[in-house]
Amino acid sequence: MGNREQAAQPIVKDHLAVMVTNQRVLAFSAFTGGFFSEDLRTGETIDHVDANDNIVILKTPFRQLVFRSQMAVWAELR
Repeated sequence: MGNREQAAQPIVKDHLAVMVTNQRVLAFSAFTGGFFSEDLRTGETIDHVDANDNIVILKTPFRQLVFRSQMAVWAELR
């Protein structure tokens, strides 16, 4: 983690793990291996988390961030 970055909320399911910090979300996929990061906007907070074995959806006041463990990419929905 970078300077002034603080871990806030870990999310762990069967095939994925996501760490929420005050600056970004960092996902790990058991299917593809590796870490996949998505920056949060300045002051953006996570309001709600939905997660199952393969997908996590993070809802913020501005957007939804979706991570699928089999595809190993973040997608943004508005």
